[in-house]
Amino acid sequence: LDARDFGTLCHAALEAMALDVKLRDCTDEKVLREFLLAALDRAARERMGDDLTLPLVIQLESARQRLGRAAAVQARERAEGWTIELAEWKFELDLDGLAVRGKIDRVDRHETSGAWRVLDYKTSDAFSPPHKTHVRPFRRGDELLPEWMRVVVNGREQMWADLQLPLYVRALTAELGAGE
Repeated sequence: LDARDFGTLCHAALEAMALDVKLRDCTDEKVLREFLLAALDRAARERMGDDLTLPLVIQLESARQRLGRAAAVQARERAEGWTIELAEWKFELDLDGLAVRGKIDRVDRHETSGAWRVLDYKTSDAFSPPHKTHVRPFRRGDELLPEWMRVVVNGREQMWADLQLPLYVRALTAELGAGE
């Protein structure tokens, strides 16, 4: 599997979990893990059949380990009050006559605070925090750019270098009335 195919298989399992209404309130890590692993196996069988080569078996074991960890995180986060509100949510924005379409993997809301959050599933080996990927330091000349391109991270003014997150915020604000 290439990185995209690997991610697609993991994503299919996570999507199935998020769309299963019975699992949205589940805090049992074992139940979530069993569901995710079964969904992965179904997706792998549909895509590759039953006779897997050794490299595929190894890759699927890696996917199982990652999904097992995702089950633990989901169980903990649900116990802490986060509920799945939307999964595979498609949106469209009109930006000065330019239609921008996208899909958000998952949107959660905290049942006590009302805070919203967006989850964008990643399956790469290397982790890069959003503030390293999506923003860059403020530079001379940036003061001429629109205000919406600015964001404060850890008390320092930064500029968006990747538009994924501000587009998500704008889409959620427009459709759900969610705050930033």
